[in-house]
Amino acid sequence: MKTIKYCLLLLFGIVILSCGGGADDSTQPQVSAIPMTIAHQFDLGSIAGAAAFTWALASDGTSIYLHRQVLYPFPPDNTQDILKIDPTTGAITATYSLSSCAACWISDMTWYNGMLWVSGGGYYLGSGIFQVNLVATVASFSNGLLKGAGFAPSGGLEGVATDGTNFYVGVDISGSNSTLGMVTFEPSLNTSVPTTPYLNLGYQPKSMSYGGGYLWAISSTSFVKKIDPISGVTLQEYSHSPSYSRQGMLHFNGLLWMVQDDTKLIGYNIP
Repeated sequence: MKTIKYCLLLLFGIVILSCGGGADDSTQPQVSAIPMTIAHQFDLGSIAGAAAFTWALASDGTSIYLHRQVLYPFPPDNTQDILKIDPTTGAITATYSLSSCAACWISDMTWYNGMLWVSGGGYYLGSGIFQVNLVATVASFSNGLLKGAGFAPSGGLEGVATDGTNFYVGVDISGSNSTLGMVTFEPSLNTSVPTTPYLNLGYQPKSMSYGGGYLWAISSTSFVKKIDPISGVTLQEYSHSPSYSRQGMLHFNGLLWMVQDDTKLIGYNIP
């Protein structure tokens, strides 16, 4: 899908400024989105008491972990938690508060080497990928890899996934929408999040997951992309209805899981 952004300024009916640009993934194969159907749907109930700033999802292979960050106040001190959910019943089996991490944020989550890892950071931490310790009822940031020197100050990290060996991270290296894509690296061989090897996807994955030998990524609210993890080529797109704005997404037990409108955890069949 090709995304082009235009701006136009008129003065006395005369165009004096016209510009085009933005992320362009027109080099990707053009594929028609296939609709997904709902396999499981769980009402999140009282945990949706306030609109969430972000939802992120991960799994340890048994349970689903869901991050919730309230829209206000900001910075998000004392307004975050990570929920452990039974994927067969939707029951919340544990809640971990992130209140001890001042002004921290989480963009996405994944499970690696028996630990929860997140892309995100904090006012005192910087931006990167970090381990999150889950002890009793508390979640806390631990060891991590900060954003490397090759990133512009405004460059950012979003989606994160792992195949058990490598991390895949959605990046905007320059911070100018001209270097939107993904970096792949083995964390044990790096001291920071590198800018290479880099694949220019033409978009920055907001949420990513690895499953069935493929990467799965969200770059918009309506489509999930199935991606070749080596080439970055989009093999297929999937649509879900209704579309919604929360960005968390997880490939687990052969389904794609997302959160709808702060109220429902939904598992979709993949055609």
